[in-house]
Amino acid sequence: MLVVLAGDNPPIGGVTVAQETAIQQEVPEVTAPTSVEELEELLRQLGEAARRIEHINARTARRIAREQQSAAEELRPFKALYDLLSGLIFDYVIANRDVLTKENGTPTQVRLRQGTIKFISDTTGTLVIDDEDGAIKALEGIAGGRELVKTTKSIIKDQLKRSPLLELITQVRVVYKKTVAISFPKTDSDIRQGITISPIKRELS
Repeated sequence: MLVVLAGDNPPIGGVTVAQETAIQQEVPEVTAPTSVEELEELLRQLGEAARRIEHINARTARRIAREQQSAAEELRPFKALYDLLSGLIFDYVIANRDVLTKENGTPTQVRLRQGTIKFISDTTGTLVIDDEDGAIKALEGIAGGRELVKTTKSIIKDQLKRSPLLELITQVRVVYKKTVAISFPKTDSDIRQGITISPIKRELS
């Protein structure tokens, strides 16, 4: 999931156009002093300008820190979901509705015998099954299996058992809310949501 920070600022760490303009406006026009008084006045103006520029830089640093924190907060649920799903065994899958043709039929239940989730795409939010795991071969009865690209999981690691299951369901639905999918086994609620969360069955060793 790509997070775009609000505004027209350049990448974090750079100097914005507005910041550069503000700094330039604080620097007084300098002419060669012709007396001690003019030199003292010029030094005073430069000192004030330096303090104002320092204030601008500090304010900009605080804004950048807020943006970084905001980006981190937006990414946190997806990172937690990635940590939860990566490398775990899963049982139920979600198949793309388009691959369930009349020839393939609509099975009442599909159960994976084995398989691991490798990653979450940062462009589509799709959980991808590794073809080499054997899970795809276990589903050859459905459109050859290779069309199957979405999956849920049923095993929660120890460190994430502290989170309520409802929170996990919410995180998964965030990933899937714009996808068209059909889930097995399904209930009326599952059909509406396009997702199935199966019960916790066992711990990973």
